[in-house]
Amino acid sequence: MEKVVNPITKKTANGRSYRVFVKIKFDDGRLSITGVEGPLQSGDCLGSCGQIADELERDVSQYMPGWDAEKLNQFVQVWRKWHLNDMHAECIHQEERGENWAKNPGAVCPQCGWKLGYGWSSREVPQDIIDWLFALPEAEEAPAWV
Repeated sequence: MEKVVNPITKKTANGRSYRVFVKIKFDDGRLSITGVEGPLQSGDCLGSCGQIADELERDVSQYMPGWDAEKLNQFVQVWRKWHLNDMHAECIHQEERGENWAKNPGAVCPQCGWKLGYGWSSREVPQDIIDWLFALPEAEEAPAWV
């Protein structure tokens, strides 16, 4: 499943308005979310691209139809929690304890034996999150790229 949304518009320093687009892709249990600020036909863009979750909450010029500050905030939280759900360096127990590579390199989980940072573990995205994401309003226009 794949969907492109356009939650907000922003303005350049010179006052030029541009749209922000985000592609949501869920395939074979893996969630991927990427975005672009003001994509241009040349392949360039007027802002950032890729993991722009932080940028979505900065300098919003206008919310697009079906979007508001609350929905955008919820979207950003879902993005941060579930993007690349199949690429966790830690097991679920280590995640719950707040262990990470920077603080605990190579730590071994006493509950399951997972060695932190020596492979990828996965988290299943709840169906209600998938349903919510794919119920978001579609972008009204197609971006040059996303």
